[in-house]
Amino acid sequence: MSRATEFDDKVAADATEVSTNYSAVVALSIRQALATTEITISKGADGSWNTTDVMVFMKGQYGFVPISDARLKLQTRNIQQWRE
Repeated sequence: MSRATEFDDKVAADATEVSTNYSAVVALSIRQALATTEITISKGADGSWNTTDVMVFMKGQYGFVPISDARLKLQTRNIQQWRE
């Protein structure tokens, strides 16, 4: 739970630098985007998780749509930078 709180605090601080009114809109937007994301990992024949076959889907107007590799790499890089 502390990582989630840290993330919320970081989002609020960064958005407040732009505008105090902007902070609430950004927080809600992030929650909505994360709520529509589904990450799947397949299992191999031996029942172990196949971590090389990770897929990310984002629910849109037409149901769950795969996120392209380029967008996923960008999101992963941003998450890794935040974690550092």
